[in-house]
Amino acid sequence: NPEMNTKIAQILKPRLRELSKKKFSSHPIEMVLQLTPASVRNDLIQSISYEAAMKDLLLDQYGNYVVQRILALSEGADHEKVLKLIYPYMDSLCKTQFGRRIYNKLMRTYFHGGKS
Repeated sequence: NPEMNTKIAQILKPRLRELSKKKFSSHPIEMVLQLTPASVRNDLIQSISYEAAMKDLLLDQYGNYVVQRILALSEGADHEKVLKLIYPYMDSLCKTQFGRRIYNKLMRTYFHGGKS
């Protein structure tokens, strides 16, 4: 139900960054991002599309899955903004086990074997 998903998204938005980093709430956050209408999803993505939040999520073992979902679902200018926020932390991603997985995925999918 899109209306219910929108209400859930509005309730979660103020704590999106925090909930994205918890073991038992990161997956539901991914599902909310996936199931909400595009306008609501874009609003959620914009709410955490700033440098400190992106670094925090990227370098977190659960938050990085939310970032991957954001990359899969974002479009246009929002997508480009997220990629630009991720870029400075590519080297840091290589230093952790979970970070290496997202690093390799980012390189294959978005940076085509080299930093852009």
